[in-house]
Amino acid sequence: MNCSNCGSPIPAGAGYCPRCGALSTGPYASSGGTPNDLTVASAPDIPPPPPSTSYGEPSYGMDAANPYDTPPSPYGPYNYVPPPLSQPAPPTQPAPPAPRRRGNRTVLLVVVPLLVVILVLGGVLALVLRPKTTGGSSQTATTPTLSASQMTATAQANLTATANANLTATAQANLTATASVIAANQNPYVSGGTLVMLDPLSDNSRGFAWAQGTAADGACTFTAGGYQVNSAKTQFYYYCPSTGNTYSNFTFETQVKIVKGDCGGFIFRADINTGKLYLFEVCTDGSYSLYVYRNLNGDSTLLANASSATIKSGLNQPNVLAVTAQGGTLTLYVNRQKITSVTNTAYNQGQVGMVADSINNATGVVFSNARLWTV
Repeated sequence: MNCSNCGSPIPAGAGYCPRCGALSTGPYASSGGTPNDLTVASAPDIPPPPPSTSYGEPSYGMDAANPYDTPPSPYGPYNYVPPPLSQPAPPTQPAPPAPRRRGNRTVLLVVVPLLVVILVLGGVLALVLRPKTTGGSSQTATTPTLSASQMTATAQANLTATANANLTATAQANLTATASVIAANQNPYVSGGTLVMLDPLSDNSRGFAWAQGTAADGACTFTAGGYQVNSAKTQFYYYCPSTGNTYSNFTFETQVKIVKGDCGGFIFRADINTGKLYLFEVCTDGSYSLYVYRNLNGDSTLLANASSATIKSGLNQPNVLAVTAQGGTLTLYVNRQKITSVTNTAYNQGQVGMVADSINNATGVVFSNARLWTV
């Protein structure tokens, strides 16, 4: 059956329309009643019909006569506002890194080591300047402060002391070297004497005026090996004097090396203008001779002649010849060994010179390291 008010279907046995609440007047309104039986409809057990929910009708629960209406709130009407639909939060983006200030790495590389050095120096100074303890009690060590002038004076004093020490060492070295030279140049044949000639005979720069030149009979030349004298004619000797000085009592020494021919030696107490002289020589056969010549014609007297084991025989053999002339005593040496001594008073002073003697062959002799001591 349908509701007589709104036309909605009413379930069987229902007393009111479930839509509008109107009282049902149909045959199925209640059990044992009639459609017009108001007793059934107004029975106190039946609640009043709910208000209509149709648009334009009073809403259910808002009628003042409705016992089920919600009592008014002492706090005023409550208007519920539904929250807005939440939106998904946007994804959180990481905050960009803060811009880094670019540093000067060069400055750091310089400053950091400098700070380390300063700290180290500070530690060293702290250790050096810390109080010193004496006898169990501490005493503060005071470091004297030097002014600029004092520092300058101290530095000057140190430099002076160093210079003096160096000069002393240099002077000592020079004295030692000089002493060595003096010892090496002392007269090895007799005690005393003054060295007045020291000539390697490599050139004519020592001031002894050695003769130089070439003639038909011979030549006097400086070579790489020394002062060379050549005699071209057999049975003839050729000499090359030092014309710078004359000597009276002396020791004369030189090294003699015969490179070709027969004999070689030197003249002493010679007068080259008159031919008066003494001649001392050694030969390749190991012999030696001492002559006294009286004139330019070659008139001579043999004063000494012999062979000696001290003489190195043969060509290119160096032999050191020496003579000591003291008054009328003439002492001969070969290789620092005395071989003979004679007495002759014919001449007491003159020049010295080098000799090549061609007895049987043209002869060449090289001389070096001439020394002469006056005694």
